[in-house]
Amino acid sequence: MRVRDLGITCHTCRSYNQVDRHCLVGKANPQRKLDAISLAETLGPNSLCLHNRYREPLLLRMHRPKERFVWPAPLVRSLRVEVDVEIIEDE
Repeated sequence: MRVRDLGITCHTCRSYNQVDRHCLVGKANPQRKLDAISLAETLGPNSLCLHNRYREPLLLRMHRPKERFVWPAPLVRSLRVEVDVEIIEDE
């Protein structure tokens, strides 16, 4: 996984103190899903950072455990380039 796929990281967030190396808001941003689940179960879902990639699916599963959620695939941006297509029929 590339760094740009992760979105906002702690070091690029405005709420992160680079000198003291902690969140100024008091949120945690665990990198592993198991850590995010155990943190949300122990301290509650409000302790997770808003930019954590596991936060939204975890909240949905906590509040609606019997429903199934499918996340849509990210949309691919089209380049808006016209393409000419010629159909050749076999005779």
